[in-house]
Amino acid sequence: MKKVIFKITDLNLWDENPRFPEEYFNKSEIELIEYLLNKKGEKEKIIELAKSIIENFDIVPWERLIVWDSGRKKITLEGNRRLMVYKLLLNPNLISNSKIKKIFSEGQDKTKITNDFSVECLVTEDKEYGLRYVELKHLEKGYKGWGESERNNFRRRRGRKNEEVIIKTEIDKRVKDLNIPQDIKDKILGHGYVTTFYRVTTTSPAKDFFGYEINGEQLEIKDPKFNKKLKVIIWNLLNKKAYKELFDELKVGEKDKLNSRTLNKSENIIKYLQSITDEDIKRAEKEISSSIKETINIFGEKTEEIQFTGKPLRKTPVTKQKDLIFGRVLSLKSGAVNDLYTGICLIYDQNKNDNTNLRKIYPVLGMSMRLILEVAGREYFKDDLEKSKKDQLLDDFLKIVKKEFRKQSKQQKLNYLSLAQDWLSSKLDLEGITHKWAHGNLPVDKTNLLSISYIVGDILEIFFSKK
Repeated sequence: MKKVIFKITDLNLWDENPRFPEEYFNKSEIELIEYLLNKKGEKEKIIELAKSIIENFDIVPWERLIVWDSGRKKITLEGNRRLMVYKLLLNPNLISNSKIKKIFSEGQDKTKITNDFSVECLVTEDKEYGLRYVELKHLEKGYKGWGESERNNFRRRRGRKNEEVIIKTEIDKRVKDLNIPQDIKDKILGHGYVTTFYRVTTTSPAKDFFGYEINGEQLEIKDPKFNKKLKVIIWNLLNKKAYKELFDELKVGEKDKLNSRTLNKSENIIKYLQSITDEDIKRAEKEISSSIKETINIFGEKTEEIQFTGKPLRKTPVTKQKDLIFGRVLSLKSGAVNDLYTGICLIYDQNKNDNTNLRKIYPVLGMSMRLILEVAGREYFKDDLEKSKKDQLLDDFLKIVKKEFRKQSKQQKLNYLSLAQDWLSSKLDLEGITHKWAHGNLPVDKTNLLSISYIVGDILEIFFSKK
């Protein structure tokens, strides 16, 4: 290993990264990037990392890239997400999704990144030596990285293909080939479910029940209905229930619930597998199909959401009064923020029962959300002589807001709205939406207006409340 500084343009993504399916070996970087930016869960992590890199671009990264110099290419074995972010900042046109492209285009303007941008790497000509670093980070206990499925892919690709690894990776392939929504595939192979899923599908009871045989590196399955039964198992586990009144006889105190406690013994697993009928297969197909609900997100885009029939997977968002702007009545300190807040409330309250008038003033109210944030930032920094000279203070103010929200949340002093949590986790782009409203580039409707106003209300209450 030696330390070398490389330009980003000289480095290549690793197409055999366990995050990529085998069919992506030897694909172009554009295809690799497109795959990750379209994979739910992975896309969000990349955007989150990109925002962090953009915000802290002046800080030297503490973690070096691990690079294998093959003689033909310089391939990044460790640090692919970070390398990908740098490449997209250099060339946002590689992105087809307009919302994601906008994040990187704005990041390019902010960071002023150029083709000369370089990073320090640890480089080796011995691929196996480089993979030892990767293994240390992602397979050793105490490190957080790949999920169980990705770790098995890595072990198999490195030649550690014992029977357990082969069965797990082959079952993963079967899951990925099923005709079910991608969200369901990602969830069953993700944290919280995959351990129990493997317990049901890869241990001795499953081997005997389905008739597994290893032929070379391939898994042969004798049961002709395996894929159909696999759908039932996945759907049951995600809903934490079985269809049959099965668990009374198991005497585990978890009637009808399918989880790690009810499936902790081989005899329970085999009884569950034996309980799957043709009727269950039909019912699973029907429930999976009917679980797909089309929703409209805050950007007005159509998205698919899976509705589970068992235990809710997420906490229910805090409910606010539908027609109360800012989500509550605020008691603010006197000054410019309170004056503007009072004016917005007055306009909304006077028109909320008249849909014709309300639609006419939606653009005004949308612009007002951006304006009150700008005024709040100006008020917050008014005693800071250096800051107060800046034309744009909102970005600096919102960084402080996020830090305060996180701090108070950890101290359990703040029970802020779930929408604010979405903003903190980058699921909701408060800055981008209000910016578009202010410039008339995005239509304003009642639902989105109130949603954004609730977050603004949280901010005003924390920073400008009388108390």
